[in-house]
Amino acid sequence: MNTKQHFFPKMNSENIKFLDASILVEPGVFTPRAESEIFIPILKNYVKDNMNLLELGTGTGAISIAIALNFPNINITSVDKNIKAIECAKRNCKLNNVYNNISFLESDWFSNIRGRKFDLIISNPPYLSKMNFSKYRNLSDPKESLFAEDNGLFEIKSILDNCKDYARDGSTILLEHSHSQTLEIKEYTTNSSIRYLKTYHDNLGFNRISLFKKI
Repeated sequence: MNTKQHFFPKMNSENIKFLDASILVEPGVFTPRAESEIFIPILKNYVKDNMNLLELGTGTGAISIAIALNFPNINITSVDKNIKAIECAKRNCKLNNVYNNISFLESDWFSNIRGRKFDLIISNPPYLSKMNFSKYRNLSDPKESLFAEDNGLFEIKSILDNCKDYARDGSTILLEHSHSQTLEIKEYTTNSSIRYLKTYHDNLGFNRISLFKKI
């Protein structure tokens, strides 16, 4: 992964643009990446009014806020285990006047949303391998928002293992990942009720977001 192309520069509190949204980035919170913007055009194929969408690991809230600006008639629940992220996301929600569309909740993936079902589940989870830690050591993001065990696949697999209990039949799941992880992610769901369908490219032509369906 080319850090110059894929990562915003290190910064203190500062406003950045994420599609139509103005996003305050604060220390201790994951900085949204440009390649994540493709969630919005992808979702145009699947969103219908009054759907319930869950974003896992919302960070600054950038993706959920951009979704709310583009799809104002859906209900969005955004979770993060980092309380600093939740507080930052709430401020960004007010900054972009979408506080009626999104509810934020401190939750380690699904831990605090038991019993709920969603039509859409999306996430940009940590997917960098810890073996590559030295390559990205100068990034200002919380390390737990970047790196995962199992060659970067641990959190992705955890979401795929558990989302079946929170996805309605026919629900759409979209997960961001490294281009090098596509085949293993596809094979991981072969015998699951969560079925891999396709992978979308980012603006640089890399495999970036995979689509799954709950069957």
